[in-house]
Amino acid sequence: MKNLCKSRAKPKHYEERKAFYRSDTRQPKLLDQVRNRIRCKHYSIRTEQAYIEWIRKFIFYHGKLYPAEMGENEISDFLTYLAVKRRVAASTQNQALSAIVFLYFPFN
Repeated sequence: MKNLCKSRAKPKHYEERKAFYRSDTRQPKLLDQVRNRIRCKHYSIRTEQAYIEWIRKFIFYHGKLYPAEMGENEISDFLTYLAVKRRVAASTQNQALSAIVFLYFPFN
C-alpha cells in the first residue's frame, strides 16, 4: 500500500505567495489608520467613534472618493450640506470639521 501522507516538496515561489497573501503585509485601511492615530493620542472612545463616523459620512457624501483626491471645496460643500440641508447645530458642524481636520493634518 502506498503512503498517502507522504509530504511533497513545495514549489520555490510558495513562501513568496504566502507572504503576499498574509494580512500583516498589507497597509491598514484608511479608517483603521485614523483609529490607530486616535488611540495613540489617547482620545476618548466616544471621540474616536464620532470622528470615525464623521469621516465616513464625509467620504460617502462625495461618492467614496479617496480623501487625497478631495480638497477645500469638498470640505466646504460637506459643511454647507450639514448646515443647510441637514440643519445641524453649530457645535455639530464644529465636531465634523474637527474630524476632517484630524483626517487631513495627522501631526496636530
